Parts: sequence; structure tokens; C-alpha cells
Amino acid sequence: MRDFTGEFRGLPEFTQHGVGWSRREWAARVGEIKSFSWIATSHLAPAMSRTINLYTVPTARIFYLSEVNAGAGGMLGEDSFRGFFRYQDNTGTHFWDGYIEPFYATGFHSLLTPPSLTAGRILQFYSRNEDIMIGREAGFYSGWETPASVPLKPLNNNPDELFFKGDFNSCHTIFLSCTDQIFLFHKRSDDDENYLRITNYGNDNQRIVFQRKISFTQAKELKEVTERNPDGLGALIKTIEK
Repeated sequence: MRDFTGEFRGLPEFTQHGVGWSRREWAARVGEIKSFSWIATSHLAPAMSRTINLYTVPTARIFYLSEVNAGAGGMLGEDSFRGFFRYQDNTGTHFWDGYIEPFYATGFHSLLTPPSLTAGRILQFYSRNEDIMIGREAGFYSGWETPASVPLKPLNNNPDELFFKGDFNSCHTIFLSCTDQIFLFHKRSDDDENYLRITNYGNDNQRIVFQRKISFTQAKELKEVTERNPDGLGALIKTIEK
């Protein structure tokens, strides 16, 4: 049998895992990975479109977008619709275009060369309803966030300080409307969830409506009600914000 050892000397060991994604795996080990999920509570009418602000990159940081998903038809069921979606930023740069199909989860799409968003850039989601029925959207995306220089550290443990300084690993956003949203987020080592409600997020007139710590059980209930019965969300929010 021919011996190929000498001919491949000096080339990478292709049996090793993660050769192409060593930076991603390293980010996971040091806690730079950020995973996001989001869901809309209001319906989008046929032939209508909207753009929502998902995430503003904190000062002195760079966010690398590595995976995206939209539609989540399997989760929204009859609330899903056929349409078009795009992940973009506030400068008009497009990162991923795709189509939403009702009752069908699109799955994660890995970006071979993860695009970077520098401090102050806003990741956005654009959708257009091309169905004859109303519907709402949901999605997931992930990436890693690394220092661009010397990141600002939170001055305290308040949810707004932690969120705006990027001090978290997982975040779920509930869009009560395009301009009113609730962020539920935590770090891997946290024992509770941060609840932060903001209006006009990402704009000059953004305002914190309410913030507090809640239990993971309360956060889970919020997520479940949002998914199954968004009409019942108002009463639950009043209980949390009282």
C-alpha cells in the first residue's frame, strides 16, 4: 500500500475537530459567546413590513454574528405566515436574506465568514408579510463579542448597567410593539434573570420603563405566555412591574 505520510507532511491535522472554527470555540470557552432569541407579540398584516432593533453593540466592543434564524413557524403555529426577512444593521448592510414559511422552522444558518458589528451599530430584523393572513415573527441569532479596546465595566448590578455594558451571555427579547420591548438576560454564572423594559430602544429617545431582578421561573412563565397566549401577557407584566 502506498505511504502518503511524506506527501502530506506539514499540512494541518484534518482529524482534529474545530480547525475551521477555532476562534468560535475559544470564544465559547472564555465566555464571549452570546445567544439571543426574540418574539413579537403584535401581528403583522398582509402586505405590511416592519423593522425592529434587536441589539446595539456596547462601547469598546465588537460583535461577530455567526448564526441566524427566523420564522419559528413550529413554535408560533397558526400565528406564523409566509413572507420575507432580513438581518441587517442600521447602516443598511445586509447579513442574511431569507423566506419565512408558515408552520415551518427555518433552522439555524451559519455564516461562513461572520460579519462584525462595531460599537454603536444596531443589529436589526426586517420582515414583510406576503401572505393573506396576519402573523407574527420570532427568531434566534448568536455570535461572540470581544473587546475592541478597554470595555466599560458595569458600575453596579442593576439590569440597565449590565445590559448596556454587554455583561451577559443569553438574552430573550419580547417585542410588545416595534418600540416597546422587554429584555430577559443573564450570564452563565447568574442565579437569577434580569428584567429590563425599554421604549424606543436604539434611538436617541430611548427610555427605561422598568427594571428588576426576577427568578428563572418567572422568566420562563413570561416566555411561555408570550408564545402561547400573548393576550394574557399584560396581566403578567403588571404583576412583575407592580
